[in-house]
Amino acid sequence: MRVGIIGAGNNAAGHAKALEVMDEVEIVGTADPIVERAQAMADDFGGQAYGDHQVMLKEGDLDAVWVCSPCWLHADQTVDCLSAGAHVMCEKPMALSVEDCDRMIDAANTHGVKLMIDQTTRFVANLVEMQRIYQSGECGDLVRSWSIRESYHQIKNEANWRLDFDKSGGIVFEWEVHEIDFVRSIGGRVSEVYAHTAFSRPEAPGFLDY
Repeated sequence: MRVGIIGAGNNAAGHAKALEVMDEVEIVGTADPIVERAQAMADDFGGQAYGDHQVMLKEGDLDAVWVCSPCWLHADQTVDCLSAGAHVMCEKPMALSVEDCDRMIDAANTHGVKLMIDQTTRFVANLVEMQRIYQSGECGDLVRSWSIRESYHQIKNEANWRLDFDKSGGIVFEWEVHEIDFVRSIGGRVSEVYAHTAFSRPEAPGFLDY
């Protein structure tokens, strides 16, 4: 399977490490507008570096593409790949609007290719066991879910796209999407939601980060 990767950040490198050990997979290209980063990925994992994913789609003869770019780019890039006849694994969040999600689904259906969103929480071993226990009926009905994510991700550059709500969707799209997806995978549609949030970075107004 000939695979291309869009994006050359940390997430892309993580996917590439998993892909390169699969005998049936060949990484044939990495596309990133910062060509130096794409070249670094190509040096580490093979394939050619591209500054434009459209060129990679035209030249790469790709079977599948891993979309690992920033959130606001997911929809258009995924539709481009699906329209080119490539299966797509897209990083979460799927997109930043329902309309864009629908466009992605429509493109996959129209062109007869697969689209998967990388919701990794569903595959974490202890959570898989939790899902098994619940679905077996051993613990009764799911009435309420309470989630605290204890992790630290420092954003040092104030120009980072993650601090721009229109580009990242904020903390719900960037991180809490995992918890929301996992709860829905166990109990189905959620009937009521509430949360406590706060601003801890006054230099980034509008970005709920706690």
